[in-house]
Amino acid sequence: MRWQRCPLNLVAALALVSTAQATDDLRNWFDDPFFQVTRGLAPCPLPAGPFVDERGRREQAHRRAEKGTTCWLAGECDRSTAYAYDGEIAASIEQAFAGSDAFAASTTLRITVQGRVSMSKAA
Repeated sequence: MRWQRCPLNLVAALALVSTAQATDDLRNWFDDPFFQVTRGLAPCPLPAGPFVDERGRREQAHRRAEKGTTCWLAGECDRSTAYAYDGEIAASIEQAFAGSDAFAASTTLRITVQGRVSMSKAA
C-alpha cells in the first residue's frame, strides 16, 4: 500500500495507528463520535480514532465505566455518564468548523470525542 505524505497534527499524532490494522476486527465499540472536519490535503490514511479490537475493548471497559460515572457520583454532572455529553460536544465542534475556513485549505483533520472532562474552578 502506498501512503500519501500527510503532515502530523495534534489529533493525528494521538492516533498513529492506521488502517494497516484492518485485518483485526476493529470497531467503535463505544460509539464515540469520530468525524472529519477539514479536507484540505490529499487523501491521508484513516487514523485509528476510537476503533479498537476486542482486546482493546476489554482494556478500556473498566476505565470508561469508572471515568464515565465519577462526575455524576460527585454531583458535578447532570447526566449519569460523562460520555452522554459526547454527541452534543461533537455537534458543536462540527458547527464551529463549518462556520470557518481557517484550517480548511491546509489541513485534513479528524476529531474523536470521548468522555467529557469536568474542569474544576480554581479557588
